[in-house]
Amino acid sequence: MEANECGLTIGDFVMNISAPMTAKQRELVRRKQRLPTGEMHQCPCALEGRAHVINGTERDVMDWSRVESSWGSVYTSSVRSIANSFGTGAAKVLSPEEQQVYSLSKVFGLHSVLCPFHSSGPCTLDQVERGVARSWAGNFSNGYVPLMDNNLMLLTPTLEPILSRFARDQVEFFPMKWTALVDGKPRQLWSVLASPCGKLLLEIAGWSAGRFEGSDSWVLMDDARAVFKAGLWNKPTPQQPLVPLRISRAVGDKLDQTVEFYQEPDLGFQQGQVLERTSNRTGVSSVTLMLSPLATTHLQLCSRPEPEPTTGPAFPQIQLFEAAVGSNQINGGQPSQAAEWCEQGAWTVPRYTRYTLTTHETTMSPPPEPGYNRLKPPIGTPMDVFLDDHLAWDCTDPAECDLARGGAALYNSSSRVQWLPIGFDKFNGTGVASWTPYSHDPAGYGIQLHWVAGPSQFSPTGIRYPSCFSPWPHNDTCPGAHM
Repeated sequence: MEANECGLTIGDFVMNISAPMTAKQRELVRRKQRLPTGEMHQCPCALEGRAHVINGTERDVMDWSRVESSWGSVYTSSVRSIANSFGTGAAKVLSPEEQQVYSLSKVFGLHSVLCPFHSSGPCTLDQVERGVARSWAGNFSNGYVPLMDNNLMLLTPTLEPILSRFARDQVEFFPMKWTALVDGKPRQLWSVLASPCGKLLLEIAGWSAGRFEGSDSWVLMDDARAVFKAGLWNKPTPQQPLVPLRISRAVGDKLDQTVEFYQEPDLGFQQGQVLERTSNRTGVSSVTLMLSPLATTHLQLCSRPEPEPTTGPAFPQIQLFEAAVGSNQINGGQPSQAAEWCEQGAWTVPRYTRYTLTTHETTMSPPPEPGYNRLKPPIGTPMDVFLDDHLAWDCTDPAECDLARGGAALYNSSSRVQWLPIGFDKFNGTGVASWTPYSHDPAGYGIQLHWVAGPSQFSPTGIRYPSCFSPWPHNDTCPGAHM
C-alpha cells in the first residue's frame, strides 16, 4: 500500500477518508453526488488501490550530490524535501521487512483507480471493459488478437508456482513460448497472459515453466516479446523474484506518430533511445523505447494488421459522443442510441483508438491558439475516464523537464490537457511549480507529466477542479456529479 491509499487511518488526512461519514455526506451519497467513505480503497469521489514492487529496479536515481551543481542548491533542496516527504509517508504503511529494503527511487507502482464521475463517451466504462474483453473471452479461444498487446510484463525465474495456482483456481490464460536475445545470447522464455478484471492484462514471463513445459498448449510466438539488452533490464533475485520488464501499447496505424511523441525533447525524452525496432513477414511491427538513460522498465509500441469488422452494430457517430458529454458512471446520461453498439459491438485496436481519441476531443478543452501565454495555459475542462489509465512520467531535471515547455509540447501534438494543482505551493520561488498535466499520446493513451520544475510565474488559468478523488471544498460534492 502507498501512504495516500484511501481508507488507511494513517493515509490521506486531507480528505479524512477514515472518519465516519456525516449525515450530510450520507445524504449526498443517496443523491449520487459523492461516494461512501470509511473503508479501504474508498475516496469521496473515487475508488483506488495501490500496490508496488519494492525493488522494481536496482538503479539508484536519487544521487543529489551529482546534480546539485547543475540544478542549483535551492531547487535541489526543495526537490529533495519533496522526495523525502513521500518516502517518509510511504514507510508508515510498510512492514518492518519492507522498510529494510524500501527505496523511493526503486519502487515500481501500480495504481488501480475508478473515477466514476468522469465521462466515458457514449458507452459506460463497464461496457467498454466488457467489450474489449470479449475479444479474448472464452479462455482466449480466439487466439492472439491485437488488443492483447495492451499489457504489463513482469519477469520471474519460473512460472510453475503461478501456473499451479491458475490451475487450482481455474484462471483463464493464454500460454506462449518464444525466443529472445538475452544479453546477446538466444534464450527461450515462457509467458502467460491473464486478465484480473475488465480490459486489464498482465503478462508473466519466466525462464522455465517447470512441470508445465510438456503441455501441448503453448503457442509458439514469432517474435521476442521483450528486449533484454545487457544492463538495461531488471533481473529477478531471490529477494525480489518478480520484477517489471515493459509496458506494451497497441497503437495500430499510429505507430510512427506515437514513437515521435515519446522522443519529443520537451516532454523529457531528450536522452531516451530506441532499443529495438522490429517488423516480421506478417506485417507486425513494434518499437521498444528506453525513455531515460537509467530506465530498466521500457515502453513497447505494437502495430498489427487488423481488418475492420463487417458484421455487427456500426461504430457510434460523432453526434453520440457529443450527446454523451457530461455523462458519467454514477448518474448515467449516455445516449440510448448507442446502447446496441455498447453492448454488442466488436472492438479492435483501430476502434479502441478512435473511441478514446473521440472521447478526448468531445470531453476535454481543445489546445489553445498558437501564441498563447505559456506561463498561463488554460486549466481545461475535466479529463475523461480514459486518462485515468495513464503512464506517470516522473522527472525532476529542471533543464529537461520544464512544465511550461512540456505543456506546449503536448499542445503541439494536438493533445488535450487538464492541469491539476498538486500542493507544492510552499516551495514557490524555488523553481518548483505546483501543477501537473494529464494528457494523452497520439494513440489516445494517457500520460501524466509528474514534474516539479517550472518558471516561478507558471500558473494555469481557469476553474481549479479538484482531483478525481476529492470533492469540491464548498459543498462536498464530486466534480461531474449531476446536481
